[in-house]
Amino acid sequence: MRKYILALLFVSTISLSFAQQLPQYSLHVMDQVVYNPAIVGSNSYPEIKLHHRSQWVGYSGAPMTSLISYHNSLNNRGTSGLGGYIYNDKYGIFNRTALNLAYAYHIPTKSFYVSFGLSGNIMQYSLNGSKIDLYNKTDALIAEGMSDKTIKPDFSFGVFIYNQRFFIGGSVMQLLGPKMNLANATVPLTNHYYIAGGYSFQYDKKILVEPSILISSATVGPPAIDLNLKGIYRNSYIGGLTYRYGDAISMMLGYRFKQYLFAYSYDIVVSPLRKTNSGSHEIIVAFHWPNSKETKPLYDLKGVNRGQIKKRLY
Repeated sequence: MRKYILALLFVSTISLSFAQQLPQYSLHVMDQVVYNPAIVGSNSYPEIKLHHRSQWVGYSGAPMTSLISYHNSLNNRGTSGLGGYIYNDKYGIFNRTALNLAYAYHIPTKSFYVSFGLSGNIMQYSLNGSKIDLYNKTDALIAEGMSDKTIKPDFSFGVFIYNQRFFIGGSVMQLLGPKMNLANATVPLTNHYYIAGGYSFQYDKKILVEPSILISSATVGPPAIDLNLKGIYRNSYIGGLTYRYGDAISMMLGYRFKQYLFAYSYDIVVSPLRKTNSGSHEIIVAFHWPNSKETKPLYDLKGVNRGQIKKRLY
C-alpha cells in the first residue's frame, strides 16, 4: 500500500508541469548546455555560469533549482569541447542532485558546424518524509520508512548544427530511463526530448535580434513550446520575451560588462496556477576569460558584417 501512495505523491508533484522530472528554465536562451551536450565547446572561450531559479513563488513545495555550468573548446581547431554542470533541484518532498560531464565533437563543413555530444550523469534522488503533512499522523503505512535516497547513473545525447547566423539542435535526456527506488516504491524516469532552433539578424548597426524556439517533450504528457525573442544592444544590453504555450510569459533583462554577464527573468503565470503563486524568478551570473589558444571563433561574429557586435551570448 505504501508504494502506491508514494508513487501517487510523486506523480502528483511532477504533473504540475511536464518539465519537473527535469528542471525547467526560462533563461535557457542564455545557457543551452543544460539541455544539449552537443553545445559544449561551441564558444571559442571558457565560460562558467551560476544559475538559480525559484519557480511558482508562494506555492507550497514549488520547484527551486541551483546550477553551475562550464564549457570550453579543447583544442586550437575548435573541434572538441568539454563541459558539464552540477545542479540541485527541490520540488515538494523530493530532492535531486546531479553531476553531468559532457564531451562534444564539432565537424566543420563549408558553411556550418555539426556537433555530436554525449554526457554521463550521476544523480542522487532523495525523499524527505518529514515534509509530509499527514491527516492521520498514526498511519504507519505512510509514516514508517518514508525518508530515503538512491543514486542512479544515466546518459544524454545531442546533435547541434550551427554557424554565426543560425542554430538547430536536438537531444534526448534521461536516455536510460532509470527507475527510482524510494521507500519500497519504484517510479520510472522517462526520456525527455528537446528540439531548439534560432536565427540571428542585424536590425541595424547597434542591435542584434534573435528569434528562437524550444520544444520539449517527455514520453508521456503534452509537449511544452517556448517561443523566444532576444535582442542585444551594443553587445552589452540584453532584453527578451518568452511565451511558454499555456503556461507563462517570461521577461528577460541582462547586461554584459567586459567578461561578466548578468541576466534576470520573471515569469508571469497564465495557467490556472496563477491564482496560487506570484510568478517565477531566475538569475544567471556568468564569467568568461580569454583563451590562451588561438581557437577558431565558432560563435564569434568577426567577418560577417555585424557592426560592433563581437560575440553571441550563449
